[in-house]
Amino acid sequence: MADNQTLNYYQSAARTPVVRTTRTDWLQAWLSGETPDSLTLEQQGFQTHLYYAVVIYRASGEALGGAQFASLLQGEANRRGINGPVLAHGAAGVLFHPVEEPKQTMRLKHKTEEIRQQLVAKLRGVDVCCGVGRPARGLDNLRQSFQEAEEAVDMCNELQTRNDLVGGVDLLRRTAAQ
Repeated sequence: MADNQTLNYYQSAARTPVVRTTRTDWLQAWLSGETPDSLTLEQQGFQTHLYYAVVIYRASGEALGGAQFASLLQGEANRRGINGPVLAHGAAGVLFHPVEEPKQTMRLKHKTEEIRQQLVAKLRGVDVCCGVGRPARGLDNLRQSFQEAEEAVDMCNELQTRNDLVGGVDLLRRTAAQ
């Protein structure tokens, strides 16, 4: 039979909520400059000896929430044998794409475009922007890759918006000329 001290310990432990960091919490903390422990990295699917390129996919408009979009992205990455972590970041999906040879990026470009086109098809023609950062190893360098990918996807969204505006201006000019 257990003594009172042991019972008190287990009762208080049962009342104490277990706090777990979600994937999004981990990503936000890392982007803010925190360094996660090796267990967290392992749980996310990182292998410290590999190079990764950060690839951010973002659908135009409010097609899906970030978690749903990341789930779609995970499926497409799995179909192509890409075993890197996939996380939601706002309305975007982030793929940490393992790269065997960091100087040889043609395969990376091909796969990311293939995934982007498949996401467009699954979202029934909704535009999807893709930003790719340089391959990097180590958390600080990977953070830089993330910033590059984010800048690239933002630029894609901006160019799409400008093209939509140009198209609207052209339409107005054509209508006025008739």
